[in-house]
Amino acid sequence: MHAMPSHTSLHDVLTLAEIESLVDPKTFARGKAYFHDGAVSRLEERDGVLRANVRGTHRYGVGLGVATTAN
Repeated sequence: MHAMPSHTSLHDVLTLAEIESLVDPKTFARGKAYFHDGAVSRLEERDGVLRANVRGTHRYGVGLGVATTAN
């Protein structure tokens, strides 16, 4: 995965609807429920990657970024 320039935000290139279209519906629903239940913490975007800690069955970290490819 390549980092995006520091002036570009994930919000500029990736919408919630796009994320939902890329993952399993059950996984998306579970992640959304975790977020609304307050189980997601330390949510931050740095160097083009959105990171957070999640408290589900276990505590774990997640990251979401956009990979770029050369044409």
